Amino acid sequence: KLADVDNDGIPNINDNCPNEAGEEILNGCPKMPKSLSNFLNSYSDFFFDFDSYELNQVQISNISDLSKILDKYNYIKVNLDGHASSEGEFEYNMKLSQNRSNSIKNILINSGIKDSRLKTRAYGESKPNYPEFPLSERKKNRRVKISVEN
Repeated sequence: KLADVDNDGIPNINDNCPNEAGEEILNGCPKMPKSLSNFLNSYSDFFFDFDSYELNQVQISNISDLSKILDKYNYIKVNLDGHASSEGEFEYNMKLSQNRSNSIKNILINSGIKDSRLKTRAYGESKPNYPEFPLSERKKNRRVKISVEN
């Protein structure tokens, strides 16, 4: 009998993730790796300043960490959903939220993640997650939400 360290029924010799229980269709890797789940629990939202799509150094470092996880699990696709607060014109906010999504996408691509694994969507001000008042809450709508594509 062949060794199967993670007891997922896929022998280590055929298991791309021999230390994590996974699925046969994913060559022994999990659908949602623990490292990605932990990352998204901490960093699924990236917040932006008013009228900006620039990321700070801490955010860039966190996205770099995400790229390392995605590099290891090359079958995972992610959604990068850009949002804006309600100030400004609708079309402008749509473009701003697209630029926010693209700012994260570009870092991931520059880190070697294939474009085909990254889906950007722009919602502008149409899907607020926080109330518009007070300002301390409204500014949280200036964000990109990262999720795994099903």
